[in-house]
Amino acid sequence: MTIVVDQAVASVEFNGWQSAVSATAVDHWLVLTHGGDDSIILNNLQSFTVHAGLGNDQLVIQGSEQSLDLATSTGIRLLGTETIDLRGSGHNSLHLTEEAVLLLANNEPDAPRLLVRFDEDDELHYGTGWAVGSPEFTAGETLHVLT
Repeated sequence: MTIVVDQAVASVEFNGWQSAVSATAVDHWLVLTHGGDDSIILNNLQSFTVHAGLGNDQLVIQGSEQSLDLATSTGIRLLGTETIDLRGSGHNSLHLTEEAVLLLANNEPDAPRLLVRFDEDDELHYGTGWAVGSPEFTAGETLHVLT
């Protein structure tokens, strides 16, 4: 499943089926996924809830000047999302707390860790209480592991 939301239109694609909805007519997006690897692609961060099911699910932020605040935002909620990709066309930012990461993993202690992909122009705010491990180089990417 792929959901793309831009300034005016949201398009949804699922197993070859596509539909479009006026993004300005929606106050809050609720996205429920089930099994499989799903991508939710946004370039207009507005009020939304994503409850991802099984599989490796990712939230992809397109565009620039987008701020995903999982630390304090009441309008944005992610559950069961394994990857957040900030690599849009310019500066984007992400704010995390330990509580937000636990929600992302559906509060499962053995759930996969959160992978955050970002460019040099993106900004990450991890909050307090984290220990940042040495960078890991995996599949051509540099990863920072937080514990």
